[in-house]
Amino acid sequence: MDNDNLKDKLVDFIEGKLPPQEEVEIQHLLAEDEELFKEYDQLRIVLESLENSREATPDHSLSTHFYEMLSEEKTKQASANHLGKFSVIYNNARSIWKNNLVVRIAASITIFLAGYILDKNIQVEEIQTTEIATLKEELESTKTLVMLSLLKQESASDRLQAVNISYEMEEADNQIINALIHTLNTDQNDNVRLAACEALGHYTDKPLVINALIETLTQQQDPEIQLVIIDLLVKSKEKRAIPQIRTLLETQEVIQTVRNKANEGIGQLL
Repeated sequence: MDNDNLKDKLVDFIEGKLPPQEEVEIQHLLAEDEELFKEYDQLRIVLESLENSREATPDHSLSTHFYEMLSEEKTKQASANHLGKFSVIYNNARSIWKNNLVVRIAASITIFLAGYILDKNIQVEEIQTTEIATLKEELESTKTLVMLSLLKQESASDRLQAVNISYEMEEADNQIINALIHTLNTDQNDNVRLAACEALGHYTDKPLVINALIETLTQQQDPEIQLVIIDLLVKSKEKRAIPQIRTLLETQEVIQTVRNKANEGIGQLL
């Protein structure tokens, strides 16, 4: 999305004119890009300020005083022509101001906003912090919904993408944890189950995860998954896993690499 198009989208987003899908996309961008959020916040203030001031009639004395000041500066400048380059700079600036409507509008809006902010004592940083937190919360909720939806897809690549989304979450709640456990235990694709197992490895501080890993160890047939589970349980110093590891060795024809890892793990946990 190019910069001009993005700015148009921001305006439509502020005015509530975007379709739901595009609105979610903008929310994602704002939550992930602080510079973009600052630009959005400034634009929002401008639009709201202009909307609130549309019916207001400018004080005639403002323009009168402005031109009086401009005339005064013009007189001062005429007596300062001996400054050379400064005179050229001044005349160029005056020409830009006189002939460029955009510059005058931008300057007027800037002055208006400065006065408005100072007059209302707006705590911009506090507002931004609150709104960013809200957007992040909404983004996390959206990620959860997307992840749970993708896990139900027939495509293994979609389900892998769903597992990868869990890595982007700041904190996984029980809903996410249970979804990963269910995937580890039931998914028909070895790679998806392995990805779910590795994702659960980021949450071994949760009893729910440790209990699930202990319980599923003897149910897993894939050597790679067996190795990952044993490694996670050993790193967690979970002595309750010893009986399950021994059961694995006794009831399955495990490959030598897994057998070595299991025996080594039991020794470390004893």
